[in-house]
Amino acid sequence: MKKIIILSFVLVLVLSLNVFAEGNYKFDEEGKLIKVDENFDNTVDVKVDGVKIKFKDAKPFINKEDRTVVPVRFIAEALGAKVDWNGETRTVLIDQNERHIELKVGAMEATVNLETIKFDTKAEIYFDRTFVPLRFVSEALGAVVGWNGEARTVTIDTKVKEKEEGLESVEEMISRLKDDELKKVFKVSPNNFVGHSGVVYSIDGGRDIDSIGIIVNGATENDPTSLITVYPEIYNKDYSVLKNMLKVYYPTKYETVYNYVSNVIDNEKPTTKKSKQFFYDGRTFSSKKIEGAVSIYIGGKDNE
Repeated sequence: MKKIIILSFVLVLVLSLNVFAEGNYKFDEEGKLIKVDENFDNTVDVKVDGVKIKFKDAKPFINKEDRTVVPVRFIAEALGAKVDWNGETRTVLIDQNERHIELKVGAMEATVNLETIKFDTKAEIYFDRTFVPLRFVSEALGAVVGWNGEARTVTIDTKVKEKEEGLESVEEMISRLKDDELKKVFKVSPNNFVGHSGVVYSIDGGRDIDSIGIIVNGATENDPTSLITVYPEIYNKDYSVLKNMLKVYYPTKYETVYNYVSNVIDNEKPTTKKSKQFFYDGRTFSSKKIEGAVSIYIGGKDNE
């Protein structure tokens, strides 16, 4: 009888752990069930080539920078890549055919075949799992990422093969951009090129870490929001290109938006919250300054 009771208790405990493994709770050091970081209330689903991915012990979620982060091992392996971990440097190593990615925890950049790629959020560790920006990893592995806001589902298409960067003409790069406004942004500066995550502005025409000043992500069919990320330490204080980019989205009020963003870049302290939302030229505008970058959120036309 005693053995039955013990086995029943163990079974209940195991089932409890399985139930909460994908939820918002965990056991603390005293064995009490506690609610974890509120970020995990904001989970999303992921489909790769139409098939929903089942995450064993931690689901993807939208972090404080409004970016979807995902357990790196499960998503990389779903895309046919091999994942390793360097504990000494706290670096994730991802290999897929001829692609090699190194992503360090806490960093806002990674290397893809020795090319440095920046993004506007960090890789972090939760539940003893390394979470990475889903869009970056997917696109770095050659996939195309979409978003279904109604279903709260990220879609990843691995069938689309992108051409290698550096081998394309200007016309070929523009042809890869589906967003018409992003095409206009591309033409703002001769130092722009199309990267893994959108249009990239290089301050000197190079593509290394010391050259990238701005990255622009365009709208999609499922998400009308555009994002401009400025790296002030790299870009210094010559924001003329940024002003011309903003003019694409705010043709009559770009000076107003530009002055607001310039003040954020030069004077405000990093924060985890967006600024209040404004409405100019038929679309919304807000911003947020995090450590090392300023994000500019641009709503769809007529606030769609």
